[in-house]
Amino acid sequence: MPPMFHEIKKVHSELTDQISSPFFHNNQLYFASRSTGDIFRLNDNNKPLAMLNTSGSPSGMAMSEDEQIYIADVDHRAIVLGTGDDDEMQVVVAMYEDKVR
Repeated sequence: MPPMFHEIKKVHSELTDQISSPFFHNNQLYFASRSTGDIFRLNDNNKPLAMLNTSGSPSGMAMSEDEQIYIADVDHRAIVLGTGDDDEMQVVVAMYEDKVR
């Protein structure tokens, strides 16, 4: 089994929350919890470190070239940018197909 799958399997077995949106950036694993809204990354000891919280239900994430995390959140019905400042979210997209969140 490739190392990245082993890490994801280990994290999944340790957390009871609904994990979503796992991705790797610079050899670090990032993922979200749909049930708590937490955005995690694995630290150097392969322990989940909560970076920020969307206060919603994240369903997708992507890292930009300037290393900012864009989060699609179902509860907010928006794409938000995690600023890292006291869990503050900046709404990036609030309207899609002429539907406002």
